[in-house]
Amino acid sequence: MFAGKYSLDGETGQVGPQVAELLGIPHVSGVVSLEADPPRATAVREVEDAVERVEVDLPAVFTVTDRTNKPRTPGRAAGNC
Repeated sequence: MFAGKYSLDGETGQVGPQVAELLGIPHVSGVVSLEADPPRATAVREVEDAVERVEVDLPAVFTVTDRTNKPRTPGRAAGNC
């Protein structure tokens, strides 16, 4: 499960960890990249002025940063003009 690192209502970063706690599953915050190889995943996350690799059992909740994914412009499907 993915959540944003921050929210528009105060940027407290509480939603992802709270959902993980309620579900009783692990949580990794500040994820900038993720490799899943069930039943485990390896996340690279930002911590202050460094990065850290974290291995976690799945299922888990990951809060992602704005650098986790590169936005792409949707292409036009053939015949849908």
